Amino acid sequence: MGKAGRAVCLVAPMALTIASLICLVLVIVGQLSTNNKAPPTLAGRELYFLKADTSKSKNTGDEISIKDFYLVGLWSYCEGDNTSGIEETTYCSSPTTSFWFNPIDVWGLRNTSALNVHRDHLQKGLDAYRKVVGWMSCSFIVATILTAAEFVTSFFTCFTRKASMLTLILSVTSSIFAIVAATIATAAYGVLTGTFHTALASWNINVSMGKELLLVLWLGVALRVASGPFWLPTLCCCKP
Repeated sequence: MGKAGRAVCLVAPMALTIASLICLVLVIVGQLSTNNKAPPTLAGRELYFLKADTSKSKNTGDEISIKDFYLVGLWSYCEGDNTSGIEETTYCSSPTTSFWFNPIDVWGLRNTSALNVHRDHLQKGLDAYRKVVGWMSCSFIVATILTAAEFVTSFFTCFTRKASMLTLILSVTSSIFAIVAATIATAAYGVLTGTFHTALASWNINVSMGKELLLVLWLGVALRVASGPFWLPTLCCCKP
C-alpha cells in the first residue's frame, strides 16, 4: 500500500478516536466543580443530563425551600438563582462516582405534606434511577480510559501488527462500554424526567432533559463506533 493509503488507514481512525475522547470528556465535566461553586468552564456549566426549573414552585404553598433551578450532571449537581432572566449558579455538590440526584433530600421534602401526596410514585421512579446510575458511571469511566489507551497505542500501529490488534481490541471494547453508558444515561434520565413530570406536576416544577449533553454523548458514541473499521486494514496492509 502506498503512503496515501497508509495515511488514510492511520490518520482517519486516530482523528475519530480523539474526537470521541473529547466528547466523552465533555460529558464528564458537565456540572463538575471542585470548590462547590460554578463549574470553571462554559461547557461544564451548560452541559447537563437534567434541568429542574423550580423558580415557580415557591408560589405553590408547599412548605419547601428550594433554589430557582437545578442542573444534574454525571458526578454532581449545581443549583442557583434566576435574577431577571439571568441564571447564576450559587452551589455545586462535591463530585462522586456514586452520585445520584435525590430531590427528597436536596429540596428538603422528607416528612413534609408536599411529599406525602406523591411519595409512592416519586420513590418508585427514584429507586429505578438510583439502581442504574452506578453502572452508568462505571461504563463512562471504562469507556473514557479505553479510548485514551486506544489513542496512545494507535501511534504504534504503523510499526507492528501486534499494536494494530491491541488498538482494534481497545476500540471495540470501548465502543461497547460507550454504547452501554449512553443507553443507560438516556433511559435513566428519561425515566427520571417522566417521574418528575407526573409526581411533581402540582408543584409547578418544569423538568427537561439536557439535549446538548445527549447530543455530545451520542456523537461521541458514533465517532467511537466509526473508528473501529478503520483499524482493520492496519492488521495486514498499512505497514511501511
